[in-house]
Amino acid sequence: VGIHNSLLPAYQGGASLNWALIKDYSTWGCTLFHLEEHIDTGEIIFQESFDITDNDNINTLFLKSDRLSVEMVNRFLPLAPENLAPRIKQNPSEISKTPKRTPEDSAISWSSDNRCIFNLVRALKRPYPSAFSFLNGGKVLINSASLTSGRKAKAGMITEIRDSGIVVSTGAGSILLTEIEYENGSSIAPKIGEFFNE
Repeated sequence: VGIHNSLLPAYQGGASLNWALIKDYSTWGCTLFHLEEHIDTGEIIFQESFDITDNDNINTLFLKSDRLSVEMVNRFLPLAPENLAPRIKQNPSEISKTPKRTPEDSAISWSSDNRCIFNLVRALKRPYPSAFSFLNGGKVLINSASLTSGRKAKAGMITEIRDSGIVVSTGAGSILLTEIEYENGSSIAPKIGEFFNE
């Protein structure tokens, strides 16, 4: 048997928890299922759901899924010797697949609205490779961000520098970048009016 981090047959495939955040779902889940030759297609044993809030990121989602996975495995073990565990076939008409992700998918499009950018950042928080952009010719990794109010300006423009981070205008609204550094690990010295480039 195995665990998949979605409510099968929805979102078969890789990076399911990342996609849950990127697509801004408020509920998600995990599935204990019988393994078969094809990935994520086996019969379902148990499923559990959990809520996703704005305080969550990819790491907290893994913790939520792991806790529920342990509970499902503990329910399964007494049933295993007599082969009494449920075997619920996945409905082919309800199958969906996660799109394959590439490194380029982690680039921030500042013309997107602030919530889309917020979701991308929290979906790629370390140990994932982080969402990224470019500032003054250098690649910048953005590990944490939050929604905020800010001055309306062209998308990608730094409009305010706070003790807590850098406020950047987006295609709709503003976002506060709270953990940010150049790819080589050096700190940045941003100025109001500078632009992040896609």
